[in-house]
Amino acid sequence: MVEDNADIREYIANELQDTYKILQANNGKEGLILAVRYTPNIIVSDIMMPEMDGIAMCKGSKENMNTSHIPVILLT
Repeated sequence: MVEDNADIREYIANELQDTYKILQANNGKEGLILAVRYTPNIIVSDIMMPEMDGIAMCKGSKENMNTSHIPVILLT
């Protein structure tokens, strides 16, 4: 879960935590680092964030052979 708004990030994580193990990142840069380190099954990300937006994070994950297979859901 990649979202700069802590309230929204926590809400989505709380809704999904009974079914999924959730990793949380505050921006796209942190999200990309977590994706490379942990290879999640899916990435759910906001688009507009500081430091690195969701589009750039998605592009970065698709350019990396270790993470290119991970589906990404972008929230607007």
